[in-house]
Amino acid sequence: MSSALFRSAFRQLRVHQWMKNCLVFVPLLAAHRLESAELLIKSALAFVAFSFLASTVYILNDWLDIEADRRHPTKCKRPLPSGELSKSVAFLLGLALLSVTTLICFYLGDTGFAACLALYLGVNVFYSFKAKRMLGLDAVCLALLYTLRILAGGAATQIPVSFWLMTFSSFFFLSLALLKRTSELVLSGDVEGSHRRAYNVGDIEVIVSLGTAASLVSGLVLLLYLNSPQNAALYKSAELLWFLLPILFYWKLRLWILARRGQIAQDPVAYALKDRVTWILILISGGVLAFASLG
Repeated sequence: MSSALFRSAFRQLRVHQWMKNCLVFVPLLAAHRLESAELLIKSALAFVAFSFLASTVYILNDWLDIEADRRHPTKCKRPLPSGELSKSVAFLLGLALLSVTTLICFYLGDTGFAACLALYLGVNVFYSFKAKRMLGLDAVCLALLYTLRILAGGAATQIPVSFWLMTFSSFFFLSLALLKRTSELVLSGDVEGSHRRAYNVGDIEVIVSLGTAASLVSGLVLLLYLNSPQNAALYKSAELLWFLLPILFYWKLRLWILARRGQIAQDPVAYALKDRVTWILILISGGVLAFASLG
């Protein structure tokens, strides 16, 4: 394979999107089992499987949308629409990725993990072809895709995902999905919805209201968890975890205001991964968790 072809294939994978799949490590972190090398390896394999499957979906989407993407001002520069990567090579690349994902499923030997991957693929395809243009259902699908990563991480390591974690993540990611729609509408300024979504600019205030409400509910779930017996059993100084609440509220408030101002021009998760303030808050939160664990 020539270096140019290798670079094109690598670009097609959209490796920068793989960071989202770090969510598979959340059950391991929440259960305080990071010291287990066996579970770390299983989580790492789950990360690889999800990343390869996601890249397979990107290839499928670009393959099917190739003619439309060639007329798009920015998507035309992607490897498939631009002609840098042929359809045959893209097909073989997708087949290889899907094969590795399948092998990992067999190695882990957990039907729950395989079911999560299958559901992730199904929801992704449904979202790409139908749900992203359906009012409300698009945001639900996006939230589900994120939450499935956490469920898959629990299945791969045989660590049960708690009711608290599932509830928190559902509302947390629903709020981010609605934030994404808000940002798109603010930037598009399209009252007729020609950006192929089911919304128009007049819907912004409703979406913002629902999104901020989902943010507050996720904070409320965290608040209730911090006062639960399960939390007290895991942390020596559980009271220190209350500092996570203002951190969460500040981060969400900042993102919503930036989105409403039109300053988030991409997926909010992708934006957050490049945002210096977000990384500072992550480091502070990590310090709070460490001090709470060590007492």
